[in-house]
Amino acid sequence: MRYRKDEEFKARKTSTLKRKYWENEGTRLKKIKKYEEDQTYRDNLKQAGIKKYREDKDYRDALIESGTQKYKTDEDYRDSLIRAGKEKYQEDKDYRDNLIQSGIQKYQENDEYREKLKRASIYKYEEDEKHKKHVKQASVQKYKEDENHKKLVKQASVQKYKEDENHKEHVKLASVHKYKEDEKHKEHVKQESVQKYKKDEKHREHVKQVSVQKYKEDEKHKEHVKQASIQKYADDDSHRCKVKQQTKTRRENLKQENKQITEVIRKFKDAVQKGPECVCSCCLRLFFEKQVLICKKGSYDNSIYDSCTTEKYKHKCTDDCNTHCAFEGTCRTSLWICYTCHRKMIKGKIPADSFSNGLMLEDVPLELKQLNAIEQQLIALNIPFMKIMALPKGGQKGVHGPVVCVPSDLKKVTTILPRSEDESLLLKVKLKRKLNYKGYDKYQFVRPNHLEQALVYLKDTNVWYKDVAINDEWINPIPEVNDDEVVNDESESDSDSTESVRNNEIQKDASNMSKSSKESNEREEESEQLRGVQLDTCLQPADIGQEALDLCFDQVFNLAPAENNNPLSVLKEPGIEAKTFPVHFPSGKNTSDEDRDEKLTIGRYFNLRLMSVENRFARDTNYIFFSQYLTELNSVISNVQISLRKQCPFSKEGKKVTREMLCNKETLKELFKKDEAIKYLKPIRGTPPYWQSSQKDIFAMIRQLGVSTFFCSFSSADFRWSEIINIILKQQGDTRNSENMTWDEKM
Repeated sequence: MRYRKDEEFKARKTSTLKRKYWENEGTRLKKIKKYEEDQTYRDNLKQAGIKKYREDKDYRDALIESGTQKYKTDEDYRDSLIRAGKEKYQEDKDYRDNLIQSGIQKYQENDEYREKLKRASIYKYEEDEKHKKHVKQASVQKYKEDENHKKLVKQASVQKYKEDENHKEHVKLASVHKYKEDEKHKEHVKQESVQKYKKDEKHREHVKQVSVQKYKEDEKHKEHVKQASIQKYADDDSHRCKVKQQTKTRRENLKQENKQITEVIRKFKDAVQKGPECVCSCCLRLFFEKQVLICKKGSYDNSIYDSCTTEKYKHKCTDDCNTHCAFEGTCRTSLWICYTCHRKMIKGKIPADSFSNGLMLEDVPLELKQLNAIEQQLIALNIPFMKIMALPKGGQKGVHGPVVCVPSDLKKVTTILPRSEDESLLLKVKLKRKLNYKGYDKYQFVRPNHLEQALVYLKDTNVWYKDVAINDEWINPIPEVNDDEVVNDESESDSDSTESVRNNEIQKDASNMSKSSKESNEREEESEQLRGVQLDTCLQPADIGQEALDLCFDQVFNLAPAENNNPLSVLKEPGIEAKTFPVHFPSGKNTSDEDRDEKLTIGRYFNLRLMSVENRFARDTNYIFFSQYLTELNSVISNVQISLRKQCPFSKEGKKVTREMLCNKETLKELFKKDEAIKYLKPIRGTPPYWQSSQKDIFAMIRQLGVSTFFCSFSSADFRWSEIINIILKQQGDTRNSENMTWDEKM
């Protein structure tokens, strides 16, 4: 009674018993034995302990601390506690449910506990094989039985596969390895794939596209598929019969479709809608989509890829693009490579057609871009003379005869043409071969200010213009006058101007009729009289009287900067391309005769230039005819050399042809009769041997197929085909429709 009522006595008694318990081993053993044997005593002690644990916070904290410490230090105590916990967890359902619920609650609310539990679980999964196996089995079982869990696992797996690259690669490798090692899994995957391919339309189309793309890009896969197909065709009789039947059916269907004119027209229209719009990132030429494939860096050696490819012409939308980009949905948004460059690069070689092989072009500066056709030839070191004829329709042109390149004297240009301080000055100029010729090569307006700017730029940047002497005193200033003087002397200045122009015209006509020393004196007087004359410009309208004089006396400056110079050898003259077309080669480098690491024939070189995405060459008629002439001339010379190396031609009497025979007209006629003198011209279009070869082909067809009922020759009406105009507009990023354009705009 006193123990219950008197707290001091209770505390003192408890302290005495505790001290006696810990100090007296006999007492302690006696208590332990009683705890083990006396069930009532044990239950009472437990209940008292539980009650005190709940009510006394200090006691509870102290007990937890001591228990934790003992759990860490005493291995036997830890093992016994774990065993007791497991036994109770297995036997006591309420205890198990409460423990699970509290664990879940703590896992959700306590971040530190959650991370700790994850690490412990991962560590145990890696170290304990039994636990690992048990977890796998439990996971598989739950995945089979619990639909919600199954759905969540799938979603989480898909999400992780998309976001985690390392996990993605790991899953791929594991899947490949399992597919190789596990035959059951392999068969299961095949069956699932076949089933999905049959049922899922989207999946089927996706697989087809991926397969076609891989067949195009992966050479090894392509060869493997071919070999597998050949092998299966040879070994499998049912597959062979099936392929034959499919081929036969496809041919019959194609024949039936081709009999329907509407289907043929539709196919033709679909085919002509696409032009050469894809730019090869290596050789920078324009190709049809069938001639290129997607350029992937991983397919080539990194050093080769970096040096041979560029993304300069791959369009990437920026803030400058409009709402609807002109290149959106076109080939310009992808990086392409042609099959020729692809085959070279995949072998680890630099393609000869690559821009890195001395073919890169510089951007044309404004000083050269603003020049018209005659101005471009006036600043050139060589002038290409050719007989160009206008063809009957379409505004196209043709060339007749050879192309002759003659050196030009730039001092004549800068000395003869007057120079005004007014930058908008325009002059009528005729470019001639010789001054005393009535005909001319070109006749256009010339802006002296533009000529001066272009020559200064070329002298600073072009390697062929470094030593060119330009007249630095090329100036013809106009004296400044006050407004009052202009008003008072208006009539006087008009009369002086008219007189000066008349004198100028008389002197120029005289200079065209004579080559004597008097010509130079007259030009000096002409230059002196032109000084200070107010010439017509694009901003100042001409006087009516002056306009009448222009119509009557045709005030034109005649220039022949290449007069008295000898023509050049177009194949032997160094830098002839850069000297003849300085506008296309601002620095004078990367021309046809450049030393290159990879050999490039002259025909291949001009093909690269004319098919380049930089259309500066394809738009220049002179360059097209110049390149054609050089290519054909080189081909003729090569064929002549090959013919001479193969054998020396023989005359009618069986003698070898010598130089003396070629000087004899009769012997030469005999050689022409046998075609020995011109047979090397066979590859040149338009030559007699070329048409003779075509004639033989026609005769062979008649012998094989019989006499033709009709013999037709067709010419394309290209200017009536809107598809061609639309393709050109696409290449230039123009969104206009050809049907809404006028004839002048199309031209």
